[in-house]
Amino acid sequence: TNRQEMNDVGYKSARQISLSAFAPSSPYFNPDAQQPAYDPAKAKALLEEYGKPVNIVLECISTPEADLLLQVVKENWEAVGVTVTLKTQEQGAYVARMFSKKGDYQAACFRTGQFIEPDQWRSTVGTDESSNLTFYSNAEVDALLAEGASTADFETRKAAYFAAAKIVALDGGGLPPKRALCVHIQRVNRM
Repeated sequence: TNRQEMNDVGYKSARQISLSAFAPSSPYFNPDAQQPAYDPAKAKALLEEYGKPVNIVLECISTPEADLLLQVVKENWEAVGVTVTLKTQEQGAYVARMFSKKGDYQAACFRTGQFIEPDQWRSTVGTDESSNLTFYSNAEVDALLAEGASTADFETRKAAYFAAAKIVALDGGGLPPKRALCVHIQRVNRM
């Protein structure tokens, strides 16, 4: 998917494109662990090599933001030869369905936070973890995540998470297409 187009159409270019589980400002950001860039020619070639029709139902909640972004994804995928059917569901039912972990969907959208601490990320890519909504599973990644979680030594943790992130990126594990760039303002009542 063309992440830059998603950013341009959905957010007027106000977000940062994400190709990794960690923001570039994170000490756990591994510049060698990024998902491949948008390449429609390569996608077409891979589909031709596959040789069978690809039909995908892409699901999300129905909001103006999601509707815009899903149209971009649909257009990108259809431009390379994938047939896409969009399906929406009310947010409460959708979230409950995703977290039920039934896996009764082919492709779905979901928000994820920016990962600062790798232990947060582990819950989204570790086999059988509670927030692993993509059902990603890789024994080597699980071992690296366990290694990183088992120590307080920063360099050991960083090495384990760098290696895990590289594998997940190459596997195409569910990563967010963009990151919000925002400021949270809070009024503090003073007595």
